Amino acid sequence: MWSHGTSSFIDEKYSSASRLKKKAVAKSPKELESEVTFSGIAELRTAHTRNYGKNRSTEVDQDSYLMGDYVVKRKIILSGVSKYDEPHINLSKDGQILDDVATYTISITNDGNSALGPVFLQDIFPAGARFLNSSLRPSKLDQNRSNWTLTHLSIGDCVKIKIDLDVKKCDGKIINRVTVEGNSSFGRAIARNLSIIDRAWLGGCAPAKIAVQPAGISCACSEEDYNETDDFDPVLMQWDDNEDGACPLNCPAIEDAHAAVNPESMYRY
Repeated sequence: MWSHGTSSFIDEKYSSASRLKKKAVAKSPKELESEVTFSGIAELRTAHTRNYGKNRSTEVDQDSYLMGDYVVKRKIILSGVSKYDEPHINLSKDGQILDDVATYTISITNDGNSALGPVFLQDIFPAGARFLNSSLRPSKLDQNRSNWTLTHLSIGDCVKIKIDLDVKKCDGKIINRVTVEGNSSFGRAIARNLSIIDRAWLGGCAPAKIAVQPAGISCACSEEDYNETDDFDPVLMQWDDNEDGACPLNCPAIEDAHAAVNPESMYRY
């Protein structure tokens, strides 16, 4: 049994066994909890690397070889450093428009102190926009929104999802909203983000490209009474293990946050 991620490797191999009883759970490529009773040979390996700029450093590299009768219990969690001493999730969304297609990248980072799972993500399209495609197939797709369900997000992990929208029929401001919620044994972490493109400028010719900048509304906190994920599809999806940014611990009312958006802060080129 082995799992391999972009920066992790966990392996358990048993051979020449006359007796073997094993129970194991792997929640993600970076986590393994197992209990094994065996008589034979066991080869156990755990490795974890981290990128520091252009340098790649090996932080964990353990290799064990056992022969005989053993009872082995392992609990392995390979994770990054938590930024907050509580469940916390960071959400950002940026992209650009080329002709009539808006390309967005949603980044979800677990910067809290506990693994999250499942993680529910919902993207609400701008009025008049039409979904074209995404790098991860949605678990649910409606006319004006798409939902994803990620099975697990370890501490320090980041998942990116790219979305293409047809915005030809969008008038004035193109407003895109995204919400994410992750569950853990210590509570829930919730974050929201709002991105705006203002097409209602006066005079001049429309530029070929418009840079889409997040409006700066991104917060995460634990909320026991929050029920926005009632609309999420519970079907769990597989995801590939592939940012850094601070956000306030206390979430402002989303209406106040929307009202604070300044369209003049959008960049155009």
